[in-house]
Amino acid sequence: MRIEPKDFQDNTVLRLTEEIESARREIERGRPQAVVLSSPTGSG
Repeated sequence: MRIEPKDFQDNTVLRLTEEIESARREIERGRPQAVVLSSPTGSG
């Protein structure tokens, strides 16, 4: 069974992916990074 994400979930996944890629580039430059995802219970 495949569950299709809602539009806001797709947008959030895209933004999170972009943030992770940005953090990876900074790590390669020697700048430690952290990415935190915070969402309330039931948000998706």
